[in-house]
Amino acid sequence: MVKRRKFLAGLGALASGSAAAVGTGAFTSVRADREVSISVAPDSNAYLQLEELETAQSESFVNDTGGRSDTISISIGETDVGGQGVNEQAVTFIDDLFSISNQGTNPVWIWMQSNIQGVNYYNSDDDQVISIDQGHPKNAGYGDREVIQYVEVGEGFNVGLTINTVGTPNDRARMSRIIADSNESNVPDNNGLSVENSNKGV
Repeated sequence: MVKRRKFLAGLGALASGSAAAVGTGAFTSVRADREVSISVAPDSNAYLQLEELETAQSESFVNDTGGRSDTISISIGETDVGGQGVNEQAVTFIDDLFSISNQGTNPVWIWMQSNIQGVNYYNSDDDQVISIDQGHPKNAGYGDREVIQYVEVGEGFNVGLTINTVGTPNDRARMSRIIADSNESNVPDNNGLSVENSNKGV
């Protein structure tokens, strides 16, 4: 009987020692499938909402039925009464072309990068941002300047467009980029960029 007890005790010690050698984790790997559903929405219903406005400028120059998913596009061209384009050797401002709204879950910084020579965007809700004789009050003449907006959830602003044809009296067409980012460290802070309507700043 004594020998049998010693054998069992030794066997138990061997088993516990083997467990310690293998490890104490509950599992080595797990694979579990979960359902994921992603909705793709038109610009007017997306988290970053881009929407045509009920203004004469928007109705004339903004199309919100482009692309595969009803994305907006801007075409500054002919009007119903014979206009064919902006003036040569001039700076033209067009307020209230479209709106940008934050329909996501976090506040974001929003800025626009124009890849078109002489073309820039601005917040046309702010009467102090642009005037035709002054340019941007913080940078007379406006220049090639992108304006950054800090936008809370559920808020937004109207976007205007300025077109400078001085020295470059030719037609132009390229893509522009709209960026929304919730990470402050990703917001540009050089090359003349400015933060408007922000309680944080860059």
